[in-house]
Amino acid sequence: MQCIAITEFEPVEKIKSNWNTVYNADPNCHIFSSWDWISGWLEAKDSSWIVLAVKLDDQESYIAFLPMLLKKDLKYTI
Repeated sequence: MQCIAITEFEPVEKIKSNWNTVYNADPNCHIFSSWDWISGWLEAKDSSWIVLAVKLDDQESYIAFLPMLLKKDLKYTI
């Protein structure tokens, strides 16, 4: 199994078809996991983000994606 980290939008755009295949294959996915939502969210974010993409060693296609927003400093207030 391979897990790669994608940190720029251009490589994410290249896996759109694969993302949609994974999304459509999972009956539990929701709108916030869709390509349309995630791609818009990534483009709009000023903060750093990362998408972890997983594929099996003998496969070309990815089988899972995990988009995450990276924050260096979390501030909590009461």
